[in-house]
Amino acid sequence: MSLKRFVPEMDELPRGYGVAYRSVTKHGAICYPIPLNLVVRWLYGVWLWLRFPVGTTWYEEIEIRAYERGREAGRDIGALQAATADGERVRRLVSEAYENGKRDALVLMREVIQGIKE
Repeated sequence: MSLKRFVPEMDELPRGYGVAYRSVTKHGAICYPIPLNLVVRWLYGVWLWLRFPVGTTWYEEIEIRAYERGREAGRDIGALQAATADGERVRRLVSEAYENGKRDALVLMREVIQGIKE
């Protein structure tokens, strides 16, 4: 008798069983008894890591950089708004940040297209 059980999507888990990992080829989950499912999940993660060794992809690195730049720009604008009553200067900075964001988005799209072509 095997401890491993396949549970199709939208079905209830058997009593005392927990999801170890999702099946890639079938629509469902592979389940094991509750304390064992965590060990199997960890071993499956290690196996995937060894089988498909990837770090952060180039696309994720670009996304992270763009997000950080946007967050910093938003923080700077917020600090400026709190520190000054000069509405025109704030509007100009917001406009510049918007243009910079559009430019960064175009650069991101070009890098993505280049990555796909390679």
